[in-house]
Amino acid sequence: MLNDILNCLLILVHIAALIVWIIRDIFIKTSSITLYKILALGAILRMYNAAFLYLNTWDERFHALVAKNLINKPFKPTLIDDGLILVPYENWWCSEIWLAKPPLALWPVAASINIFGVNEFGLRLPSILFSLVSIYLTYRICRKMFDENTSLLAAFLHSINGLLIMINSGQLSGDHIETVFIVIVQIAMCVSISYIQTKKTRHLYLMGMLMGLAFLCKYTLAGFILINFGTVLLMLKFKLKDVFAASAIILTVSAMVVSPWMVWIYHQFPNETNLMFISLYQPVLETIQGHRGNVFYYVYKSMMHIHEALPLFLIFAAAIIFKSKLLLQHRDSLIILLSYIVTTFFILTLAETKREVYMSAVISSMFILCAFCIYSFKEFNLIRKSKTSYIILFYIIFLGLPIRYCVERIKPFERRLEKPAWRMELEALTQKIDLNNTVLVNEEHYLEARFYYDIKAYHVLNDYDLDRIRNKGFTILSREGSSFIAEEN
Repeated sequence: MLNDILNCLLILVHIAALIVWIIRDIFIKTSSITLYKILALGAILRMYNAAFLYLNTWDERFHALVAKNLINKPFKPTLIDDGLILVPYENWWCSEIWLAKPPLALWPVAASINIFGVNEFGLRLPSILFSLVSIYLTYRICRKMFDENTSLLAAFLHSINGLLIMINSGQLSGDHIETVFIVIVQIAMCVSISYIQTKKTRHLYLMGMLMGLAFLCKYTLAGFILINFGTVLLMLKFKLKDVFAASAIILTVSAMVVSPWMVWIYHQFPNETNLMFISLYQPVLETIQGHRGNVFYYVYKSMMHIHEALPLFLIFAAAIIFKSKLLLQHRDSLIILLSYIVTTFFILTLAETKREVYMSAVISSMFILCAFCIYSFKEFNLIRKSKTSYIILFYIIFLGLPIRYCVERIKPFERRLEKPAWRMELEALTQKIDLNNTVLVNEEHYLEARFYYDIKAYHVLNDYDLDRIRNKGFTILSREGSSFIAEEN
């Protein structure tokens, strides 16, 4: 135990030294390798946080098993695929065909598992790599709008963000799917800024393709790509006919990207596809799985997960746009950021179901806004004429808050690389049974048993399903605490 604590402290010391090094680069003397330091920091935090030997309950274990099954059937996403019983397609947590999420983000996971084996490393490696691309994209988006130091600060805030670290390492709902979705949305934002700057139609075709890919990753949240883009064009006083024309191109191309998969699943799995279509608008009309909140839900969550001062930053940016004579060269960039954030929060607030991970549609915009405001405060007389000690205190507070949240989320002293008891019990069981002729019931970790050990496991079965399994000649085992009891003949 003492060795574990000492190792954690050693890792924390190295992480703290890297953070101080990066902050010095951003605010004192920018280095040509600062961005690489930020990417290294992001990789270390995510790999450290992903180093636990179990699957998370929501939603990683579902995504893991579906991805594993996609290895052999890449165009047939399945969860329970042994065919022993008739599982109702209405129950997404125990169905055969699994369309709760599209397959785009699960294909890289399936490829990784196929290469590196059925383990946590193979499962989480794609998300770690995509998350590093995401950090870099935050830097690139910001660089299109602001200076180098602001862009590096935005990337730094992204790299240490506790919410994203948990998502990227599989600990929060959405996990690996959310990670890929964020990357697609970021690329779309990059392209939209390029279109605003150049007015080239090719960018609209690319945005349409990206919106289609986002739909194949996260369904209806992909619509924010078009909604936010259209809002920005209107705020920047583009002609209404040009906004409609651009939107039509994006919608047409995205429909062309999405259509082959939608036609395929409707032809192959009509019942499941119809249910999936119903589920697309359910979160708008009703509260799903208890995820509810008031009109300030996303403001509160953004303060909790991004920065406590985010509402102040929004007011500061709005003041620059509408009132201040300072920093007017950044007016259009701030309009883009505020349009993305405010529009997304407003629409999400109208929906009955509210979840913090939905903020992923504009998470880069929030990092960039925070970075701009923190770095720009030094331009004001209040900061310039203050004592050095006050300036240092100011930056300690505004940078210390997201760093503190990062430490909270990674739980540095939580034990890692240690298998939980239920995994040890299942491993011991595989040495005693014929996997091809045995069915395990009453198993809480039935999805993990299937993912790790290819055990035909179920949580709860009724008498009809048990009789069906018996008639097929299978031996039935039931978990009783930490033991497995064979059914008496």
